[in-house]
Amino acid sequence: MRKKRVKKDNRDFFRALRLFGAVGFTLAGGMLGGFFLGRLIDNLLGTTPCFAAGGFVLGAIVGFIRLWHLAMEEVGR
Repeated sequence: MRKKRVKKDNRDFFRALRLFGAVGFTLAGGMLGGFFLGRLIDNLLGTTPCFAAGGFVLGAIVGFIRLWHLAMEEVGR
């Protein structure tokens, strides 16, 4: 009996750890990816960092949408 409880507790712990890791990488990846892509466009066009700022905001929006999907997937379990 005890081993089953420990195994279930470990599974819950790693499930939560996976979810927290996904949250961090999703948000950070979206924002950094958008920023650097915008920065690349700024460098190619020779503009001020308006595309970098826009890419950062767009990346944050995409990251939050992805987080919403992750949360809904987790709630459905």
